Amino acid sequence: MGNILSTSRQFSYADYPLYPPEPPGISASRRFSYADDDFSSTESQGQVYIRILQLQPPEPLPWCLKWLPVFLRNHFIPLRGSLDIIRLGQKNQPQYNALSYTWGPPVFSGRIMIDGRKLAITSSLAEALRHLRPEKALLPIWIDQICINQMNDDEKSRQVEVMDKIYRSAEEGLVWLGPPADGSDHLMEILLRMGAFALGFGLPDYYTRTRISELIRICAKDDPKDPATIKYHTFCEEVMPLFTNEVYKSLIALQKRAWFQRSWVLQEYALTKEVTFICGGKRIRAEILMSVLSMIGNTIPDRLILASSQAPDRKLAILLEEMNGLNTMAPFTTSRQRRKATDDRRYDGDSLYHILLRAHVKNDNSLQATDACDKVYALLGLACDKEELKRRGLRTNYAPAEKTPEVVFTKTARALIQSQRVDTLLFAQHYKGDTNQHLTAVQKTPNRTQNLQRPFTWLQNFIFANPKKTKDKRQERRDPKLGPGLAAKDTALLRLVA
Repeated sequence: MGNILSTSRQFSYADYPLYPPEPPGISASRRFSYADDDFSSTESQGQVYIRILQLQPPEPLPWCLKWLPVFLRNHFIPLRGSLDIIRLGQKNQPQYNALSYTWGPPVFSGRIMIDGRKLAITSSLAEALRHLRPEKALLPIWIDQICINQMNDDEKSRQVEVMDKIYRSAEEGLVWLGPPADGSDHLMEILLRMGAFALGFGLPDYYTRTRISELIRICAKDDPKDPATIKYHTFCEEVMPLFTNEVYKSLIALQKRAWFQRSWVLQEYALTKEVTFICGGKRIRAEILMSVLSMIGNTIPDRLILASSQAPDRKLAILLEEMNGLNTMAPFTTSRQRRKATDDRRYDGDSLYHILLRAHVKNDNSLQATDACDKVYALLGLACDKEELKRRGLRTNYAPAEKTPEVVFTKTARALIQSQRVDTLLFAQHYKGDTNQHLTAVQKTPNRTQNLQRPFTWLQNFIFANPKKTKDKRQERRDPKLGPGLAAKDTALLRLVA
């Protein structure tokens, strides 16, 4: 009897079909089921249905546990919620948030009660939900792990294919970086203080092609009497003492968190209207964080170096060198800025070829995915030629035989070449295995399952384009487009502009 009761209380996606039931009087043959669903026909009608989790506030603790600290109470109070079904694009569409996070190890040790029945989730998601759980009102939120039936490859393929619409329709994207660690709470306090200044100064407004040169001149102190320059550098002098070696260690550790290495988060970050980063109990808006990190990178290190010139700090020098080598936010910020420019019709958009190039080649392949196919699928929603590539056979498909790296990468290369991106062939690599072994035809093909690397031609192009360039000359070079007195190193800010 115990087994029967536990089974009856198990969560089942069958109770939450993606499409609402037909009105009374409709015959059973017309009721929706996954078995006979044709996603292409519903997509042509512009009807996309998704599930939304209504995350409930915590229930009161019994009196005997109220003495526990807040962070421990969260572990004792079960996660609870319910699933609603909405149609994207409908009039008066219900508002919802979308969660961007890392799955972590595939260990489903967490639990959430969905309408009184248990659903196993990863421990990383359970921890995120405990921090996000509202105090009073319901929190409507879309989470791939809960709102998509992960055991149904057909549904997963259809839902992932419209992931761009899901994130575009969300009111806010919540980026969960993880619990407090490595002094992150103290670091977030500093970032929030600098963020308040950046917002009052209007720093995010400078990151456009028309105004970026103004910011570069402010950072370079081209006009020391300019009121904006005085205000900017006065604040930088005030916060400089806060940047100790420990704070820099925390800043480096924050940018090395797992979220920044996921392929999927590039799309999730770029497409959502508003994005908020959450680390433990601290929150900061994405545009503010971008501005603050830019301020830190372009202003603080020079001051610290000058301040320690009399007594050089070797540990600080090592930390600054490591910080300078990090390029964590650049691909995310660039993608978000380009999406905004495309929406405003100031930019035609990026093809999948150029997105793959930036994400997996020029970015030194730092974006990873558990399934190799997601290195492509995760970026399709950003591509302006997504529909054309779909017609050429490249679309999301998680069927076991269709999601292998050989199949997905071959389809991707074929679709790109058919779209006249013949230069895709420059990235073909020789087989890396033992050529003396008897290999199948598939194994003898160029190795597409490994990390993408730069083609040998980039070095040739670099040499011929810059035959006499030296390190010293690169540092002394001036950019005529930005006006006199601007070193080439200052153009790093331009990476943040669409």
